[in-house]
Amino acid sequence: RREIKLRGEYRTTIGMKLYAGLDNERFERNRQGRSNTTTNRLWFRLRSRLGDNADIDLDLFAEDRDGSSYDTVDNPAAPENTLMRKYNMADRERTGFRLHGSIFGGERSDFGWEYEYAKDSYNESALGLTDSTYQHVGADLTYLLSQTASFYASVYNEQIRTDQRNSQSFSVPDWSATTDDQFTTVTMGVTYPGLLGPLDANIDYTWSQSVGEIHNDTSGLPTSFPDQRSTRQNIRLGLSYPYSDSLSFGFDYFFESLDSDDWSLDGVNPDTIPNLLSLGANAWNYDASVFYFSVRYQFGPF
Repeated sequence: RREIKLRGEYRTTIGMKLYAGLDNERFERNRQGRSNTTTNRLWFRLRSRLGDNADIDLDLFAEDRDGSSYDTVDNPAAPENTLMRKYNMADRERTGFRLHGSIFGGERSDFGWEYEYAKDSYNESALGLTDSTYQHVGADLTYLLSQTASFYASVYNEQIRTDQRNSQSFSVPDWSATTDDQFTTVTMGVTYPGLLGPLDANIDYTWSQSVGEIHNDTSGLPTSFPDQRSTRQNIRLGLSYPYSDSLSFGFDYFFESLDSDDWSLDGVNPDTIPNLLSLGANAWNYDASVFYFSVRYQFGPF
């Protein structure tokens, strides 16, 4: 692997900074479909201060990857279609942008937000991944409750859409599929150093959910698989007590709950499918509680 990066910076007189760069990355490999690939990335960044309490960043980028001729790996045990292109080595064009901003509400609060979009095109791939889009949006907040205690919260959402083509007859494309995956995460918590004298406390809560959709089209007959879903929640409570300069005690409680639906596992017993002997596994569903007690001792100053 070899990387070359060029970067420039220009500062204006109106509180703005301009950045530009060109990145070159080359991979060389053996016993794979391509002996080498080269990726060139051109990017720009605008950073601006909006008054005394806010700033904003804008990133733009364009990327192109190509390489040597694509040769099918000779493996009689696992033959490959000569039209197949693996997504990590195939020719790819990528474009996108990212917006990020911060607002400072005096000395007590800080609010940030961001949005990112990227699109990948695999125009030279007859079989395999052909297109994908990625979107990310999020916001976070920090608020000082007192001189020592603070509250924080964040919410993030990611959406990934991919299109692919393949061949069940080991020939030209005869089926296609689209997947839509969405991930949402919410976090909030409070940290309180010196809650009761030297006792420090913190509590954190996280909720996350994922939803996956698969739509298939085989020989002009569209179908859809059942949605895949999972919801995860966890709560963490921590207490720390410094008994002396060298000795401290800690207590933590952690609870996690996971609930998921997976059509490929739910209701599939070892003998459900006539020509398949499965293990009868089920999708993950559980509640778990864990208690921690710790002792920390520091042997002298370091």
